Amino acid sequence: MNKSVIVTFLVLFCLELPAQECSHIKVSGANDWFPVIAKAPNSDEYSGIAFDLINEVTSHLNLTVQFIYLPWSRSLVYLENGDIDMISAIYWNKERSQKFHYSIPYLQNESKLFVSRTNRFEYDQLEDLIGKQGAIPRGGSFGEAFDSFSKEHRLKLSQLKNKDQMFGMLLNEHIDYVLQDYFDGISYVAKNGLSDRITTLTTPVSQPDIHFAFSKKSPCSKRLDDVNIKLKELISEGFLKRLTEQHLTNISN
Repeated sequence: MNKSVIVTFLVLFCLELPAQECSHIKVSGANDWFPVIAKAPNSDEYSGIAFDLINEVTSHLNLTVQFIYLPWSRSLVYLENGDIDMISAIYWNKERSQKFHYSIPYLQNESKLFVSRTNRFEYDQLEDLIGKQGAIPRGGSFGEAFDSFSKEHRLKLSQLKNKDQMFGMLLNEHIDYVLQDYFDGISYVAKNGLSDRITTLTTPVSQPDIHFAFSKKSPCSKRLDDVNIKLKELISEGFLKRLTEQHLTNISN
């Protein structure tokens, strides 16, 4: 091999190295999930627990971050393909775990059934949903137990684009329930003046943990250990607890 070929190879190799490093991270995910993360209408501004947490973690790891607006289902596809590096907040299930690298959990959520006050029903276990018509967010998961049960028993679930559609169908009695994260759901109900028409059933459907998820095709997945170390520090020192309390004070009761 002559010297010119060797030099060319070394130059190309060195140019390739930065592309394999992670200094800038592209993040997407849910855009209307109170108090986890939400995008302001007609704006590029985000807020929420996950948004603040990501900025805290990336600043300590000397990473710049870019939040990219995508519909939820498309963000999952982009993550799988490596077109984005990370999703800001996601539940674990077996199918997803085969596609993505998960961080340790940083928050636990509670999912409940929202029903019309004129059409309440008894709910104690998942079997009580068999034969009823429900709605969930498009592309949504509510933890491995619910997801597996839903597929096995073929629960009647409409996957809808947003909360306006889901709760509109509930009010028009086209469905029996909306399955929604509790704080997100009661915030929507309160802000839209629907508390006298919609209520929740007491027993939670699931209490899944919330994680970051990294694309297996992203060089930033190599920073997962660093992210987990920082998350553990922030959790142990009470940062997550204070952050959650701060965002929950914004809820309308």
